[in-house]
Amino acid sequence: MATVAELVTRAGLRSLTPDSAERVRLRPVEALYAIEPDTPVDAAAGSVAHAPSRCWSALTVPPRELAAVLASQRVLAVVVDGDDPNLPPEFVAGCRAHSLPLFVLPRAATFAQLTAALDAGAQSAASSSGGDGDVASIRRTLTDFDGQADTTSWLVLPGCVIGGTAPSDPAWALRVLGSTQVAPARRSTAATMCLSVAGPSRVLAIANPGRTALNAKRIELLGSELSAILRSIDAKRSARRGIESALIRELVEATSTAAALDPWAAALGLGVPKRVRALAVASPEEASDRDGQLTVALLDLAFQSGGSHSVGTHRGYAYALIEADPAGDDGDEFDSAVATLGELLRVQHGHRIAIGVSSTIVAGSDDLVRGLISARQLADRDARADASDSPALALPVPMAAALITEDPAKAGAMHRILLEPVIDYDRRRGTGYLTTLRTFLALDCQWNATATELGIHTNTLRYRLSRIEELTGRDLGALTDRVDYYVALCVHESAEREGRLPS
Repeated sequence: MATVAELVTRAGLRSLTPDSAERVRLRPVEALYAIEPDTPVDAAAGSVAHAPSRCWSALTVPPRELAAVLASQRVLAVVVDGDDPNLPPEFVAGCRAHSLPLFVLPRAATFAQLTAALDAGAQSAASSSGGDGDVASIRRTLTDFDGQADTTSWLVLPGCVIGGTAPSDPAWALRVLGSTQVAPARRSTAATMCLSVAGPSRVLAIANPGRTALNAKRIELLGSELSAILRSIDAKRSARRGIESALIRELVEATSTAAALDPWAAALGLGVPKRVRALAVASPEEASDRDGQLTVALLDLAFQSGGSHSVGTHRGYAYALIEADPAGDDGDEFDSAVATLGELLRVQHGHRIAIGVSSTIVAGSDDLVRGLISARQLADRDARADASDSPALALPVPMAAALITEDPAKAGAMHRILLEPVIDYDRRRGTGYLTTLRTFLALDCQWNATATELGIHTNTLRYRLSRIEELTGRDLGALTDRVDYYVALCVHESAEREGRLPS
């Protein structure tokens, strides 16, 4: 059930009585009640009443008494139309006298939009308390099918890949997706199958390496079950779409005060104190979100992440604010998910999409503003880097590397201790930590220059380097370990150029 504060933020209401409004902000809204002309006032306790401009022409009680009647019926607050020329001053005075909160609808907003804002809050609350969520339902559905059919299946959405087991290998799903689509026959032994689910942009991908004979009806039933879940997700997204887009617009334009934006962000689950990731996505060729494709992809990414979020578009960019996993450190999973997002967008659009990712610890809406601006700047830099023909950063080879190359045993030991854990991790998780390490060392370990070169936030860079330290047991803050890493990389690249790797 939505609270008064959630209704206020979702509908964009402005308070005329801040003191009394503060006292009811956390009260749940039981219903909305429309005051009609020539109709006795009979509002339910715990409701929010709407007094449209037309009601003042034929009230059954005088305006000042109307406030007293609503207060006696334990109405939580009253909403009047924006720029209502008929709003009686004595009604406003009556609301103040009875400590009845009074709010103003945005100009041209309607009672139906107010109702939609309340429904959005109710659906959001239901979603947040709905067990282990829709992602878990999808995983269970796929796992049950795979367990009976000896297959591996994924649901491929425009912005993410969800497998029956977590973590799954999205690269394998993309290979299946790129194969010839096979419509399931009565019983099929095809090695791969792709089936549209709830629209052409959502695909059920099935790998059947054992060539098991699969029953077409079971595959269709799986598609139907997934479609039902996706339709439920679409309904929730539709209810939130307007308020999320409005918040993104206000944050990017940065023209509203923090006092106005803080409760709005908090109502969407992005308040204090949380760590939030900001993303900005744009097509380098078109810099626009035609048909909302980029928005849908970011909603999928947020959905897979499972945290609170807000997604919207503004002036050619699609933006997302996604809460980091409160249960643990999910940096690797998120990096891999963003890489999958980029590959999916490349497949859909036919060219690489520029993506910028930033992160922030939220102490107020100003941090969200900075996060979105930083993400947009990083996306712009990513687009420029893609268009540039500049060569990769050089990694000068020191004399020590040349000497160690002559000793295969020592070169192999350095590779095994310092680089193999990172290379294996990149291979398994789809990350690019070896590139991060190389760039950091090539730029003389300068944090800001490395983050700019890679198109990431410095916090993301620090996280990646700390994971490299965990994988290898070395300290990149120590000069001796930096030297070892540098020499190992030089030997590794020299061996690659010559077609041999240290053993």
